[in-house]
Amino acid sequence: MYWIQSSAGTLVDSRALRLLPKSAVVASRIWTDKDISHLLAGNIKSGGTCHHHEEFNRRLQITQTTPQRKQRQRRATPIMSCGPMILPSAASQAAVNQLVLICFSAVYLFAFSSLYIQIPGLYGNDGILPVSGLLQRALSESQSTHSFAGRFAVLETLVWLFDPLGITPSQCMELLCLLGASLALCSIVWHRFRIRVVFAVMWLSYFSVYQVGQTFLHFQWDILLLEAGALGVLTAPTWYWTVQVQHKENVQSVTTCDHNEGLGLMMIRWLFFRLMYLAGIVKLTSQCPTWWGLTAMDYHYETQCLPTALAWYAHQLPKWFQALSVVGVFIIEIGLPFLFFLPMRRVRWAAGLAQVALMTMIFASGNYNFFNIMTAILFLSLLTDQDLQGWVPAAFLRKHHDSHATSLVQDIPRRADQVALVVAVLSAFACMHIHFGVQPRTEGGLALGSAVQFSRQDYATFVTYSMQVGMAMGCLAVAYAAAMTLRAASKSGSLFRLLSAVASILVAGVLLAASFEALRWNDDNSTLQQQPLWTYASQAQAALGRYSVVNSYGLFRRMTGVGGRPELTVEASQDGDAWDEYLFKFKPNRPQDAPLLIAPHQPRLDWQMWFAALGSIKHNTWLQSLAVRLLQGKQDVLDLLAADQNSRIQVPPQYVRIRSWKYHFTTNSSKDWWQRTVDDGLYLNPISLKTHQQAVTGLLNYLSGAETQAAHLFKDVDCTNQWLCSFLSTVRRAVQGVNDQVFVATMVVVTAAIAGLGVWN
Repeated sequence: MYWIQSSAGTLVDSRALRLLPKSAVVASRIWTDKDISHLLAGNIKSGGTCHHHEEFNRRLQITQTTPQRKQRQRRATPIMSCGPMILPSAASQAAVNQLVLICFSAVYLFAFSSLYIQIPGLYGNDGILPVSGLLQRALSESQSTHSFAGRFAVLETLVWLFDPLGITPSQCMELLCLLGASLALCSIVWHRFRIRVVFAVMWLSYFSVYQVGQTFLHFQWDILLLEAGALGVLTAPTWYWTVQVQHKENVQSVTTCDHNEGLGLMMIRWLFFRLMYLAGIVKLTSQCPTWWGLTAMDYHYETQCLPTALAWYAHQLPKWFQALSVVGVFIIEIGLPFLFFLPMRRVRWAAGLAQVALMTMIFASGNYNFFNIMTAILFLSLLTDQDLQGWVPAAFLRKHHDSHATSLVQDIPRRADQVALVVAVLSAFACMHIHFGVQPRTEGGLALGSAVQFSRQDYATFVTYSMQVGMAMGCLAVAYAAAMTLRAASKSGSLFRLLSAVASILVAGVLLAASFEALRWNDDNSTLQQQPLWTYASQAQAALGRYSVVNSYGLFRRMTGVGGRPELTVEASQDGDAWDEYLFKFKPNRPQDAPLLIAPHQPRLDWQMWFAALGSIKHNTWLQSLAVRLLQGKQDVLDLLAADQNSRIQVPPQYVRIRSWKYHFTTNSSKDWWQRTVDDGLYLNPISLKTHQQAVTGLLNYLSGAETQAAHLFKDVDCTNQWLCSFLSTVRRAVQGVNDQVFVATMVVVTAAIAGLGVWN
């Protein structure tokens, strides 16, 4: 095989020459694989004009083009421009890795920014769950309370730095969010910030606030960000350095790094598989009758936490389409993830793009903050640098490449790739027909069975064997990536890169073993734990699980709200007779209020109100704290509500109560979005600061930690570091009162613009 450098300045594989018009290859230069490897090793290219090769016309014969070939020529895009250029290798994933790191940084920016604006109302001294009280309760059970190391051993969080920094614990949370968001911003813009130490600091910052986030910060997308962020540390370069390369008469400065992205991206691909596969199988292992009866989508759109306006329209779709959607979810989440590890590019793309399409629909119909975005980002791990051609700037591909990346798997012929894709599609339709009863109707459309076409025992057997197949495929894929990483490091001749590769392989091995144990938890019939070596996997999971770097997932395990969407309303009164309803910013309130799209922002209080509606006040004592803060008229908590619509309520009220409702989407004939009926009884009986003084005092003492043994260590509740206090106060005032929707829109636009700048530079 050889490469043709055309008059247009492109390097083209000789096998793909038929895609170029004849005029594009009249004046060119022929490069052999050896020439290309020399140029790549120096990270430089021909450095100027393209030279005519006299032997070209004797070695190359252009056949007469056909109409079909002319159509392919119009679709063909140049591989790379002439001059200082780089030819993307079929094995290189360096540019993909940089794109993944940029996207991870963008999600970090969303997560830190979204949490930052809510910290005073959630975790401040006058918030719903003050973080200072949590820290005092943690220290009250420990003897090592004076040193940072002793406190960190009690609860692993950097929020303990509030004491030496001279700020309050909630301000320390704000500082960590600002630090993480700033580093994420820098990482998006400049590649020299996309290194392990930066991603380690971002991960540690989010882990620190996660540790003290209590009920408002323990969601599956939070642990997904922590696990993906940990893999970002693994796949990011250790450092960038500049070397001088002699090329003919010129000396050029070249930026390089230790490339171990192949192994890191394979671990991200393994996370992608586990996330989607587990999301699929738990729907049926939970024994939820709506999933088994193919009726889950009849309830999903109106009962999800924070639906959008599109969810109302999706809820109106016919029953057969909702049932077909359930079948599609099963095929996409359970079956297609196994195709992630196949060598056929088009099959991998189809399987990955199906997940992206599913995430897009979930994003548009439900406000799942950054979860859908993070899941879609994992799709990038299925690509190579060549797949990015035409989608990202050529300069980005030239700057980020790995000239030593190799692959033992030869390119699959295009015809075989297409055949494999057709087989995969036909297999999916066959599965829909055999296992779910999907078949065409004579009068048009599709007919479906009333339930799945297999027994619970058959499904349990399938889960056991499919999980073992998935583990085997993941193990082989990671082992292959480790071998290629070690081989590329050896070829580079860099001792530092070799040592970095060995360390990465060891870390990846431990993470892989721990993930096997987390995966096994979802199979009740598994006997893998009886295997002799499985003890090591259990120990790895026990050691890493506490840091949320290896997790088990199971989204939408059961369909809630089958009898109606449960909702809570918080009401205030001055006399105990006339009650006014507090309106929340984003959760369903009055029947006429339209659902809003606010992702990737997550209003933590609105979300938690939905979970509280599924239980009782006994299991959600934080609602008592919310009621007390409203009775006190605490502005930080009021800022979490729709303050502009709550002006009719006199602050502070004398009484607060909570009622439970059942909400349903309206039909097309109604002008309202919701219809609601109140449940019998009250979720929380009316409380008052006067009539419940003793109970309120006890609750406030518990929240503040005033009655704990460590209370004397938290005497100073005010900020004592004037410079840092002034900085934090200035930033807080800058965002104070900003409309959440404006904030979200600004955050998305700015992040997209900065991400584009990071790709172009």
